Amino acid sequence: MEDRFWEKVQRGSPDECWIWLGAKTHNGNGRIHCSGTNSGTMLAHRYSYLINVGLIPEGIYVCHHCDNPPCVNPTHLFLGTHTDNMRDAIGKGRFVDPINGIINRAKTHCRNGHEYNLKNTYIWKNMRHCRTCGRDRMRKRDGYGLRPMARDINRNKTHCAKGHEFTQENTYLRENGWRNCRQCRLDYYHRKRNSA
Repeated sequence: MEDRFWEKVQRGSPDECWIWLGAKTHNGNGRIHCSGTNSGTMLAHRYSYLINVGLIPEGIYVCHHCDNPPCVNPTHLFLGTHTDNMRDAIGKGRFVDPINGIINRAKTHCRNGHEYNLKNTYIWKNMRHCRTCGRDRMRKRDGYGLRPMARDINRNKTHCAKGHEFTQENTYLRENGWRNCRQCRLDYYHRKRNSA
């Protein structure tokens, strides 16, 4: 296992980063297949620390002094808690919120121009969301968004799409408030009956 590990490392001098050339996670940390772990894989820098320095206590992170995720040089690694790792990241100015990122945290308005403030903002799954946009989405989903406007436009029409006049005898209202042409409906049923 150890031989296989070193085959995938581009070593340099002791003060340089030793880059992991094998598989990587989405954030750039090396990953190695390792039996005896729950997932069957281990982060490459943790494995490097394990074989070069010693055991890693449960719940403890292996952090990088160099801030280079694929680095597996044991002299660049140190043990710390999650809090230690976050303080190190913030202290070096490299902290990026994994979900919202620095760019999104700096935004003051949603994509539709509504302001992010205490009254108009809620947090869901660690992300800010605009209450106004959420209400608009719910209205559209439930049929209250653009449909009332379309109903109003339809109300001003004097003829249906096929040219039949909207008279009291030739018009019926559906449950959702839309006007429909009785003649078009009859034509539809006749076509359906004749094609069967």
